[in-house]
Amino acid sequence: MDVEAQRTQFIEVPFEHLDAANTEEVKDFVRGEMEEVKGTRVVLDMHRVRFVDSAGLGVLLALLRCTAQQGGDLAVCNLVKQVRSLVSLVKLERIIRVYGSREEALGTA
Repeated sequence: MDVEAQRTQFIEVPFEHLDAANTEEVKDFVRGEMEEVKGTRVVLDMHRVRFVDSAGLGVLLALLRCTAQQGGDLAVCNLVKQVRSLVSLVKLERIIRVYGSREEALGTA
């Protein structure tokens, strides 16, 4: 499916940490915020997230699977430097698209 043809839904992640202590809470929040996922590109705006551990990365992968199973896609934007460094270190951007801003995610930057 052409990503540009997909509808885009932004979800602002209100948590400062994505870690083992709150994985279920984060997944429940994002799933609750998702509108109709079928054919939708969901972009998580993570500007408030200051820390991510391996469990937090697992949350992102679980959400990617959830959207992909319904013909959608998952991306992230507005990562702080520390989180962006971790995403690069584990090469997560090979699996999940990473954008610098919402505008870039929409292709207008």
